[in-house]
Amino acid sequence: MINQGAVIFGLAMILAISVTPAFAAGLGDEWSSVKSSLSSGEKAESTSDAMTHLREARSTYENNFQAAALEVDPESDMIIEAAFDDIENNLTKGDTGMASLNRQIVDKTIYKIAYMKMELAVEQNNAKD
Repeated sequence: MINQGAVIFGLAMILAISVTPAFAAGLGDEWSSVKSSLSSGEKAESTSDAMTHLREARSTYENNFQAAALEVDPESDMIIEAAFDDIENNLTKGDTGMASLNRQIVDKTIYKIAYMKMELAVEQNNAKD
């Protein structure tokens, strides 16, 4: 008997391999931009520069990932928005260590959204999403 979980996992992996180039060329670049902007904010010489990088990261998230987050897991959007608020507080206080931890929350939650979106596409047999 065929293990249904193994079949679904196999299909997800095939989809991941076939979708990766499109993701890397599009949203993958935007995902990298979010991480890079947040990292630059942690390294900024002034609070003003740090806030500029933070605004860039937040705008990139809102323009590229927020709709998917709201579609597949609205709680993820709340987690990311709270992390952005926390990063702002961290950078204002000069606490780059906590800003870095909150950057990881943003990063890993966007990763979770991408996975959930891919999982939904497999379930719906919709390779375009």
